[in-house]
Amino acid sequence: MSGPVDPARARFRREMRDLGRDRRSSSTTIGLRALDVVEAYLRRLDGPRLPSGMALARRQVAALSSGQPSLTLVRSVAESLDSALSRPDRGGDRTGTRSVLFRRIAELRRGVTSARVAIARTGLRLFPARRSVLTLSYSTEVLAVLRGAHRRGRLGGVLVGESGPRCEGRRLVGDLRRFRIGARPLPLAALERGVREAELAIVGADTIEADGTVVSKVGAYLIALACRDQGKPFYVTAAATKFLALPSVSRPVPPDDRFDSLFDRTPSALVSGYLTESGLFPPGGLASAHRRAVPPGVRGFPARR
Repeated sequence: MSGPVDPARARFRREMRDLGRDRRSSSTTIGLRALDVVEAYLRRLDGPRLPSGMALARRQVAALSSGQPSLTLVRSVAESLDSALSRPDRGGDRTGTRSVLFRRIAELRRGVTSARVAIARTGLRLFPARRSVLTLSYSTEVLAVLRGAHRRGRLGGVLVGESGPRCEGRRLVGDLRRFRIGARPLPLAALERGVREAELAIVGADTIEADGTVVSKVGAYLIALACRDQGKPFYVTAAATKFLALPSVSRPVPPDDRFDSLFDRTPSALVSGYLTESGLFPPGGLASAHRRAVPPGVRGFPARR
């Protein structure tokens, strides 16, 4: 017979499973939440239970990565966590092992959050004067850019495409309004009209492929096409943790049937620029952007083959 269920292990499994199934939150939110959940679980463990707890954490982190194949930031954080958790318990010094793990998690958290702040600074370059914006779905990076422009009095109205699967754009509208930023939602069918009304478009990315192709929530490709037809700029926020590694020969991410209905693929030819931690880069400068933008403590994720 199996022994009694450990409430801490059961809760940890449940919380990690829920993150792997989350189709509403941004990749940054899921990545940071995963760090919090793993750290909270490991802090509950006493010395003798640490090795088995680390092994369970590795399995759950791997499952999270598999559950979010299109969210490269989540996969990158998971890869970095797995690397930290796989280090041997040298000399039985479990106190030292815990300290190293918690320092590593803190580094990862700082890397992700500092990227958002730096991208907001980069985004100010798009607002030499007051400008209206069209965006899509929910992106913490885009929210940071819009808040930065608003604080400097350079942000006009904001239109937010609702996207799917649960109209996440409405949640972004709610957050913008809480910061006293005028915003209104748009259904996907009205995105072309939104491009006509706005002066530029900014969307968040879930993955930037090696050739600059943007994997983002459905609707981004339609916005990019409409921007090209109407002569409006189309920008993408791109933290380093969302870049696939840049191999000498570009290999695109293969489609995943489970996620095809949720994500668009927008070619780099339709992108005006990528907002990164290191600055604003055109598609032709993507290799330089990737090399310069990787934050401390976060591993770049390899290209899928």
